[in-house]
Amino acid sequence: HGANWTFILWGLIYFVLLVIERNTRIKLGHVCTMMIVILAWVIFRAESVGAGMSYIASMFGLAGNALYDSAVSEYISRTWTVLIVAIMGIFPVLKVFRRASWLECVYLCTVFIVSVCEIVASSYNPFIYFNF
Repeated sequence: HGANWTFILWGLIYFVLLVIERNTRIKLGHVCTMMIVILAWVIFRAESVGAGMSYIASMFGLAGNALYDSAVSEYISRTWTVLIVAIMGIFPVLKVFRRASWLECVYLCTVFIVSVCEIVASSYNPFIYFNF
């Protein structure tokens, strides 16, 4: 992916996770793994390692910014239905309906369609591979 230190650090993070998972009894849960993956992608996408760390500090309110402000409130008010569906998706709600597999299919198709609509309607999203 290029000769940037962010790419090397991103790869090292995944290497460490795989070594820990395969060579110890420590099993990373789904939520923990997703948090690490999200933070690693912030570093991957940043212009530099320092910029990535600044972004991560901002994500947790450690850069002098508020963790919750009017922009967050406005975003949540626009996407609360998507957030509820996403929260339902991370819990084993559908296992109750295991016999009715059509319900799971409808749920997953709905989540997919809503996700695509949200991505299409979102703000500018550059194609990062033009950097290479």
